[in-house]
Amino acid sequence: MPALQIFKQLSTRPFAGDDLQIVCLVLASYRLIQFLCLLPIIIDQVVSRMQGNDLIINGFANHCPQYFSNNAADYLVITVDDQGSGFEVTRNTFGLTFAGIAALYMVIDVAWILAVWSAACMGTPTEPMGRDEYLRPLLIFKIFAVNIFPILLLVFGVLQIAATRKDNYGCFEETPVYYPDKGAMYALFSILLVTYALELLIWPTIITNKVIRYLRGGSRLKNLGLDRNSTHSKGKRLESCLGGILKCVSVLCCNKAGGHDLKNKGELKDFASNLMEFANNDTKVDVTLSDMYVGLKMLARVQGERRVEAIRNLHKASLN
Repeated sequence: MPALQIFKQLSTRPFAGDDLQIVCLVLASYRLIQFLCLLPIIIDQVVSRMQGNDLIINGFANHCPQYFSNNAADYLVITVDDQGSGFEVTRNTFGLTFAGIAALYMVIDVAWILAVWSAACMGTPTEPMGRDEYLRPLLIFKIFAVNIFPILLLVFGVLQIAATRKDNYGCFEETPVYYPDKGAMYALFSILLVTYALELLIWPTIITNKVIRYLRGGSRLKNLGLDRNSTHSKGKRLESCLGGILKCVSVLCCNKAGGHDLKNKGELKDFASNLMEFANNDTKVDVTLSDMYVGLKMLARVQGERRVEAIRNLHKASLN
């Protein structure tokens, strides 16, 4: 349900009555983690470029002993323009390129999250489809355009790691001065790759879930009474879970907290049925951000009325 106007000065905006706000909060937490990992990497790459640590001399990076094999007295400063005197100088541009693509992806996706958050609040209870003209293009843009960035970053990062470790980190027979796949920057880089991989795993997970639901929801299983999505099956699973939890608590408390007589063989049937009814009979408690927001506002109003009433009673008592 879209955002609701409860009273004249009370609305559920910026919260809507659906789960899109939860998705936006989860994605925003991902972006925060990625920002905290990406910012030190950008600073490190800029400083490294200013100090010339990204130069590759004669095919060797600065973590190889061959990098320092040339006589330092032969030159004071070496740049990518110094291609003579036996030097072949290039730059390792992977760090800045990766950081630039990641920063661009973060900006685009944060803008997309804000757009979805705002679009989810549009419409009214009588016109719930008013937001669809905004949400549909946003979701299509996310699936077919924005998701290209994490795929590109993940593939780019994995290929770079493989290339860096090739031929003893590019040092051949020599032992590297230090290993580029160790240290704080590499740990932050790995966290970024993991977050990108987790984002991409959402889509095969959704597809697999749809396939499983389709197979389990077949008419043949329903006729045999084996449908796991039926209310009866869900109630039995809920009863077993509740009984298992109580038994675990009983064991941890050495049977002092009660429940030692529980056999988990139907004793919690009534309780599970009542809980299923509370949860809309579908094992899903329909509580969203708008519900909590309105509930807290109403609670604040009730507490305010009680506070005013207590002050009035105290004032009357003081006059008497």
